[in-house]
Amino acid sequence: MNNAALMFRQATRIIARQIPAVSRPVKQRDELLIEVGRLRDQLGRESATFEFGGFRRLSPVTNNWGLTRGQPVDRAHIEQFLSQHRGDIRGDVLE
Repeated sequence: MNNAALMFRQATRIIARQIPAVSRPVKQRDELLIEVGRLRDQLGRESATFEFGGFRRLSPVTNNWGLTRGQPVDRAHIEQFLSQHRGDIRGDVLE
């Protein structure tokens, strides 16, 4: 953490002690920052430890269409198409 961020955090804690109404949001913000850091670390570990295997394989890396690493790549194209043609699509539609 850089020096300015550390000074800002210390100042908010001093103010929070002086003004009780500020104390709860500051505490919630600090808890959320800790949670974001924990999730960022967890995500970094998961993506760094995933083994894709050899490049000569004939089978997919996983059998669930890439859902372990986010959405399948075609989903972005489908969502874009549906948003562009929202006015043309009526009734029951099969994607």
